[in-house]
Amino acid sequence: MKKKVLKILAFLTALALIAGIVLFSTALMGNPVSRFLARRTAVRHLKETYPGTDYYIEDVNYDFKTSGYYARISSPTSIDTRFTLYFDMLGHLKYDSYDQVAGGFVTARRLDAEYRELTDGVFNSPSFPYDCDIDFGMLSIYPQADIEGSDPFDIPVHTILVEELVLDGSYDIRELGRRAGHLIIYVNSDEVTAEKAAEIIVRIRQIFDDAGVTFAEMDFTLEHPKPMEGMRNEETVSARGIAYGDIREDGMAERVEAADKALNAYYAEQDAQNKKG
Repeated sequence: MKKKVLKILAFLTALALIAGIVLFSTALMGNPVSRFLARRTAVRHLKETYPGTDYYIEDVNYDFKTSGYYARISSPTSIDTRFTLYFDMLGHLKYDSYDQVAGGFVTARRLDAEYRELTDGVFNSPSFPYDCDIDFGMLSIYPQADIEGSDPFDIPVHTILVEELVLDGSYDIRELGRRAGHLIIYVNSDEVTAEKAAEIIVRIRQIFDDAGVTFAEMDFTLEHPKPMEGMRNEETVSARGIAYGDIREDGMAERVEAADKALNAYYAEQDAQNKKG
């Protein structure tokens, strides 16, 4: 009798372990029934909402963060028609991100990625002479609603309206860089002064000119290297939104110093407002 009870307990324990593994696997990877329901809803949604188009389902995947599913949609004839449908576990459509296509945001991301590739080619070159914590380029593309009434420290001066972009439009990336290219650079240096920052900024402009990679403005920060142990010296020199045309040796240190003071004053003002709030 005792052996029979032990066998039953062992069997129940095995079932519990198997159930736990199944539940754990489902939580991480989803289940085929929900995936099927999501795909079926996606097919119906495309036919009903976008009739006559060549949109197709790339794949259907599980999102363990939301316990739901999403289907990536593309078009073989449109480079910028890429959006996502989101579903719950029962296959009900929760959200369609096509507005990102219609609103020009997918086009903006494509162009930004192309510009990023250009600037990465400069920053990642073995000949780039500076040790940077952060170094990348982006195209400043914003909707009109974000620009209106925005803080000048939040939205760059040189921007392109997302509403101007044309779906699948062919653009000269270097010309877009000239209009709205934005470099963000944090350089490590043992000497952290406005004069040193000015020297490096002018040199970086020359490097980009030589590479034929255009930009409209630069956010630059000069900081001490992070030590192997202990805290980094927090002394910095920062200049945000330096226009390409203002980057020249004559008076550069003074412009950097003025920009650094303006940025620190802005931060102090924001801190004061946050404390009041």
